[in-house]
Amino acid sequence: KKNTPMPPHSSGILQGAHVFKEYHLWRQGQVNLPRNFLLLGTTLSWSIGIVLFDNDLLFTVTNVIAHGIPYLALTWGYGRNEAMLTAPWWKPLFRPTAAPLYIGMLVLFAYLEEGLWEGLIWREHTGIFSTFQNLPFINTPETLVWLVPLLALPQATHYILDAFLWRLHSGAPEWKRILFYQQKAAR
Repeated sequence: KKNTPMPPHSSGILQGAHVFKEYHLWRQGQVNLPRNFLLLGTTLSWSIGIVLFDNDLLFTVTNVIAHGIPYLALTWGYGRNEAMLTAPWWKPLFRPTAAPLYIGMLVLFAYLEEGLWEGLIWREHTGIFSTFQNLPFINTPETLVWLVPLLALPQATHYILDAFLWRLHSGAPEWKRILFYQQKAAR
């Protein structure tokens, strides 16, 4: 499962270019602290979990803290406001007392997704995903060409949602109104 690493100088060049660009933006008074903190957190998470310790679990923990918890809060806020504005049948799921159910569902879906990857393709963490070890190990290219994109669908959906969530400053789409619980203006 190990990927071929980038040459050591590649990441240094990219990081240096980013710091150079941000320095010039800072000199012009155009600093974007949230973006820089996000990139710093991602760099630290990757550097600690993958580069320094080469440990999937450590990377996952640091990544979940830096990225997953804020994303969870954003999706919770969006769901709560969506329920209040347009979908009242969802309200019970987004009450504070239902937070454990909401988090539990997400953990269950994440465990199922990772378990399918582990049981069907990777077979690297059998102790954590023992339930999935009875699945057939798939290694034929004809099957993998269909299975891998299917298993990657939740992550691809996550990235598509990220593309919308990180562009809060653009226009006034419906999801932005819901995320910030803004009533439609009367005409």
